[in-house]
Amino acid sequence: MDIMGAKMHQNKSSHQYKLSIGYYLATQAIKEKYEDTAEKVRQRQNLKEFFLSTKKFNRKMYFRLQKLEINKIMAETVLSSLNKEKLTFIEYKYKNNFSMAKISFKMNISIAQLSIWNKEILEEVRDFIFYQLRARDVFSYKKIINMITIMNITIIMLKENDIVDENWLNGFSYLRDNYFRLLSIINDYLANRRDSIHNMVICCKIDNPDLDICQLAAKCYVSPSIVSRHLKKFVKEVNEYVIS
Repeated sequence: MDIMGAKMHQNKSSHQYKLSIGYYLATQAIKEKYEDTAEKVRQRQNLKEFFLSTKKFNRKMYFRLQKLEINKIMAETVLSSLNKEKLTFIEYKYKNNFSMAKISFKMNISIAQLSIWNKEILEEVRDFIFYQLRARDVFSYKKIINMITIMNITIIMLKENDIVDENWLNGFSYLRDNYFRLLSIINDYLANRRDSIHNMVICCKIDNPDLDICQLAAKCYVSPSIVSRHLKKFVKEVNEYVIS
């Protein structure tokens, strides 16, 4: 294998490893959300207070505990954006530990479709854990706000405990600032929703992120093609502020 081929293989392996770790973290975050109890929350809080009162090394352990809390919040944020049917599926799978066959029977939905849902939802949680908002998230007002809030908390923790490379922190802060710019654009639309059909369509989608194009068209009293055109225009407008 030549040098270029070796590098490509290494990059591919690294990407696959990151995807694998991401799916694992997403799965654990969802499971921990449903397995959490008041006693576990109390124990984590006691540990965090202990680590805060000790030397710098243990502050790193505090950060790890805090990241577990953040991952759970991230999972909750994604799950709260799901429609009733998908949320029911997630609860069957991760809360009740039902098999896919049993869920398929109870919901009258094919295992193939459930597997697609599971992959899509895990990808959303994974991206959130990696602090990544994508084009699919640009209409999810709550997700954007929660992401910025979580990143602000993370930046404060990292600065206070001096446990991260400054260049990485600068890049992380730049990403947070991009999400804030996206939020500012959305707020401008919401403040001027009556100024044009374009604004009306975008605001309707922000207010109702689960609605498809036909449903939005009916709600806005315009054709599906008009809705589609305006949504694509908005996604293109804010594309530079999210991860492609």
